[in-house]
Amino acid sequence: MPYGFPTKRVVLAAIKHESHTFNRFPTTLDLFRRQGYHLGREVASAYRDTGLEMAGFLAAAARFGWWVQTPISASATSGGRVTAEAMANFLAVLGDGLRAAMPLDGVLLALHGAMAAEEDDDADGTILAMVRGIVGDAVPIAVTFDLHANVSDRTAGLADVIVSYRTNPHTDHYPTAVRAAELLHRAMTGEVRPRTVVARAATLVAFDRGRTHTGHGPMMDALADARRLERMDPGVWCVSINSGFSHADVWQAGPSVTVTGDAAPAQLQAIADGIMVAGFHRRAEESVRLATVADAVAAMGAGRPGAPVVVADYTDAPGGGAYGDATVLLRAMIAAGLQASAFGAIWDPATAAQAVAAGLGAHIAVKLGGWIDPEFSDSPIAAMAEVICLSDGDYVHEGPYAPGTVGSFGASAILRIGGVDVIVSTENKNILDQQQFKIFGIEPSRCASIGLKCMHGFRAAFEPVAARVISCDAGGLTTYDYRRLPFRHLRRPIWPLDNVE
Repeated sequence: MPYGFPTKRVVLAAIKHESHTFNRFPTTLDLFRRQGYHLGREVASAYRDTGLEMAGFLAAAARFGWWVQTPISASATSGGRVTAEAMANFLAVLGDGLRAAMPLDGVLLALHGAMAAEEDDDADGTILAMVRGIVGDAVPIAVTFDLHANVSDRTAGLADVIVSYRTNPHTDHYPTAVRAAELLHRAMTGEVRPRTVVARAATLVAFDRGRTHTGHGPMMDALADARRLERMDPGVWCVSINSGFSHADVWQAGPSVTVTGDAAPAQLQAIADGIMVAGFHRRAEESVRLATVADAVAAMGAGRPGAPVVVADYTDAPGGGAYGDATVLLRAMIAAGLQASAFGAIWDPATAAQAVAAGLGAHIAVKLGGWIDPEFSDSPIAAMAEVICLSDGDYVHEGPYAPGTVGSFGASAILRIGGVDVIVSTENKNILDQQQFKIFGIEPSRCASIGLKCMHGFRAAFEPVAARVISCDAGGLTTYDYRRLPFRHLRRPIWPLDNVE
């Protein structure tokens, strides 16, 4: 539609990555292209029927009758810093798309909030600065964030509207996006522009790391306060509770509260400060405690087909930027002689290729996993394994976490070692959906026990079929022991690295 049509002109875009700055592998442009990189009209066709933010953006745009352009949607599994090449590509493509769509009435972005690039500790802020530089100060910008965002002062100053997820596991990508779109529409059509403020405290962790699945605890209480404040005051548009991403060596890492509205700045800041202070005082409260590997595997022995015990290796979670090759939990499961058991997944491209070359039914001698860093990955498992299944690794989420989303392990195999069927993958992927097992012929509900690599997101899909769910500490890179990580850029003093009252 030509400019002059009585509607709003809005650019929709997504650039999402959670960057574990201690992961030794940079996240490359090629990885984004393999896992989630779409341009122009491809964006709508890729995401319209999913539960992700872009689907919510597109639905809201249709409801409001906006004229839209979708220059880019880019996402990849959490990992090391985004390369300078990838960052330059994102900025160039988005920048060209914005300039081609001008003049604009608004911009709607899905970012993660904890993206760090090579030589750039605040990549999300850099994206927003570029957008603001192109569209000018008069055009409102709305942003959605993961609740694990590390929100910088620059980011809060550049975004008129910030809306973060309110569930963990994150099952509200779509409604979060719709809410951000509604607030952007309000900003574009209203007489008063909103602003956003941010508050943080001297802590790396708070708000129960964002957990909401238990229905109680510091995060749930903070969210209740947020909703109450939004209801009470029409000048308070949105209060977002961000538990932060603690495995990033950046100044702003850790929990924050952002408040968006058109009330007086001092009032908005007082709200943010008050919730953040309460979160700081309860920073040590957690609804999930990590079990030892020994205790977790002992519990798995009580599982049975139809009532599996699910154990998550919390500390080697690809979704948190860990390597996905750690062998501690899997080794213990094999040593315990567990039967009718499954494990997903070990990231080991060489062993996956070995299995593919050997073929279905082959018996092969493997040195599985443990190939990256002995400190966090342990050592390879030397064993004889049977190739039970081979696959291209492609799957589509069927569960509540981002339904309709396409993903892939790449060329992959099921290796049976003792009584454990192990997914061995070419791509490092977080376990979030039962389809990631079902594509290999493994029905999770019929297993006696399941080991998987994820911090928290798996719960939405696996708790309904599990007799018991346990998270354990197997010593991987998404460790709670922050003294194992050589922080250099983080603001100090900060809890729990320092004594802070």
